[in-house]
Amino acid sequence: MNPLYFSPMMRGLILLWAISMAGAQSSTAPPGYYPRAFNGDVFNGTVSAVGQNTITLTFHDGSATKTFLGRFDSTCIVPEGKDQSKPMLATDIPIGSELKAYYYPNTVKVAGKKTKENVIIGISISRWKDQTFPVQRQGMIFCTSDKLFPLHAF
Repeated sequence: MNPLYFSPMMRGLILLWAISMAGAQSSTAPPGYYPRAFNGDVFNGTVSAVGQNTITLTFHDGSATKTFLGRFDSTCIVPEGKDQSKPMLATDIPIGSELKAYYYPNTVKVAGKKTKENVIIGISISRWKDQTFPVQRQGMIFCTSDKLFPLHAF
């Protein structure tokens, strides 16, 4: 079974969830098949910076600005048809794009010190360059090397 296929009922639930979360910068993912480490954390924002394997999202709400820095778990895989896909790096994402990052917080040791990071396991794009995508076309692009996707209900 294609891991990106959702039944009509699941698509309807996802659509309702997406509409209800449209204005929030942090939210919870809809029920679905996700990598084991994922706990439902989502951040919506505009791409303000990209690095070799990282992306920075910014969300403006009146005078308040929230910033999110995340590292991709692995190269993103973009579906391009029934059985085709292509890789996408963080540097392929244009500044100004609007997307939703599905992530999990992680702690790593860097030079002997514990450091917190956000590990992105997938993204959903709502605006790319000058093109805006309706909610129904904003499928998740997986950016993880994990191959086991159990059902999660958040």
